[in-house]
Amino acid sequence: MKRVNLVLMIIFILFIKLNSYAEFIPTELFTIGWGDGADQLKFRPRKITYHDPGGVAPGYDEDPGSGPSDVFVDKEENFIFYSFDNGQIKGYNNQGEVIFDFSYWQPDYTPDFYHNNINGVYVDSLLRLYIVDDREFVPVIDYDGNLLDKLYPFAPDLSVPILSMYPKCNGDICFYGKNRGLVTYSNGEFRPGGTPGFMASNGHFYTVWSYTLHGLEFNEYQNPDTTGRAEIREFTAVKYPDEIIYEAGVYPGGDGSNLYVAVTPDTTGGGEIWELDLDFNIIDKFAHNVWTEEEVWGISPFIHSNGNIYRFRCLEDGVHVIKWTKQ
Repeated sequence: MKRVNLVLMIIFILFIKLNSYAEFIPTELFTIGWGDGADQLKFRPRKITYHDPGGVAPGYDEDPGSGPSDVFVDKEENFIFYSFDNGQIKGYNNQGEVIFDFSYWQPDYTPDFYHNNINGVYVDSLLRLYIVDDREFVPVIDYDGNLLDKLYPFAPDLSVPILSMYPKCNGDICFYGKNRGLVTYSNGEFRPGGTPGFMASNGHFYTVWSYTLHGLEFNEYQNPDTTGRAEIREFTAVKYPDEIIYEAGVYPGGDGSNLYVAVTPDTTGGGEIWELDLDFNIIDKFAHNVWTEEEVWGISPFIHSNGNIYRFRCLEDGVHVIKWTKQ
């Protein structure tokens, strides 16, 4: 009997090991305070003012607030914060020191950098900064504030606003022009077609959504640059019977060897990021709660090509930058 129990215990331990996920170890790198100082980020918290109009139902006025919209982490672990409506683009190294400030009130800013609300930023392998802000061109800037280029995804005389961009793991960038669709920038040239979907290292593109509480639907696309539009290559429905899935979407990031899927199990705002292989098997999970009770603002995590996941906790005293490293 003891021998049987020992064998069962060994089998149980092996089962746990085979079904366990890698541990992510957090390290807080630095904190950026809120404010107007040279090393701070502008922030205005959300505010609701209730009022009684008298004799009718009470009403309220809401100030949605403003703050950093997102962060891009470059290959040297510099952090580029930008704000959609604060007119702020600011870079920090991994010690929390400011390396550039292209906010519109700073002397290094010029109207060529951006003029409208900032929709997105991207930094390539040469540390060149791309900015999308609804204009017909995309400026390319170095960290010294030099304007290196103006990219026109569509003919300049068409004045097509560029609304968004979708970088790919091979260095290509897909730009979306208002009422004009997508074009791809590759090796210094534009070609028609593209997709907002995630590009894997096999050259295929993926999108995903939930179809049941325990299942995901994956669409795998052909390379859209050959035809100008994305053709569905394969449709795959996968069940995860031990998981609960309310919403899901492919999460950008990584080196393209695996997929990352943001999964929301309920309506509370919490969730996980799943790392999947290209056969849609779960490799790892990373829990993230962008909105928690003590947080005053939300910034999405960033998945780096080196495998690290960066989390940005926005608390009363500022943004706490945390690096999660897989062990």
